[in-house]
Amino acid sequence: EAMEAAMAMLNPNASAAGQACFDALSKTLDCSWSGDSINVLDQVRVDAPYTEDACVSLDGNKSSLERIRKIVTTGLKKASSADDLAQAAKA
Repeated sequence: EAMEAAMAMLNPNASAAGQACFDALSKTLDCSWSGDSINVLDQVRVDAPYTEDACVSLDGNKSSLERIRKIVTTGLKKASSADDLAQAAKA
C-alpha cells in the first residue's frame, strides 16, 4: 500500500521541474497528477512549465491560489539551487 502511494506521486512523463514542483507541494498539501498537470486540493491546477504563472484556480479561492503560487516559487528556487550545486560538483 505504501508502495502504491509512492508510485502515485511519480509521473514518468513530467519534466524534472514538474516532479520537483509536485514534490514541494505534496510535502504539505494533498496533490495528484492529472496528465502532466498537478491538481492541488482540487482547488488549484499547476500546468507546465510549473511556474507561479502556470497556477490556475479551479474554485475561485484567491488565498489558496496565492499560497500555492508561493510554494511553487519556493520549490523551483530550491530545485534550481540543487541543480546549480550538482553542476558545480561535477566541474
